[in-house]
Amino acid sequence: MMKDIENGLIDVLLAYQLDRLTRSVRDLHDILDFLEKHNCQFRSATEVFDTSTAMGRMFITIVAVIAEWESANLGERVRLGQIEKARQGEWSTPAPYGCRKNNQKRLEVSPDEIEVVKLIAHKVKEGYSFHQLLMYV
Repeated sequence: MMKDIENGLIDVLLAYQLDRLTRSVRDLHDILDFLEKHNCQFRSATEVFDTSTAMGRMFITIVAVIAEWESANLGERVRLGQIEKARQGEWSTPAPYGCRKNNQKRLEVSPDEIEVVKLIAHKVKEGYSFHQLLMYV
């Protein structure tokens, strides 16, 4: 798409909303500078931005700052939730191969899968590469 913009084939970049395009203020300004350089406009299907004015550029920057903060804040909350689950001995993500989650959401060995895990571990100790393991298993 960026190549098509450079070649003048696209004159409007339409995104559903700004945070679907980027949640980084730095990326936003890079994208807007690129679009301006190549006479391409940015439009949002659900928001009204006029980046041709100082007020419009300020407004879009504020919206981008809020989107970047929301994304970072969500990541922090998810990480803290996972840490708390781990502290309580619970596993919050899907169980890794060779394990399963019991009714208390704690990991336990999966009898159906553990033999494959043991075989892979044995082959790694023998010096098999990941590529060789894929061919073997």
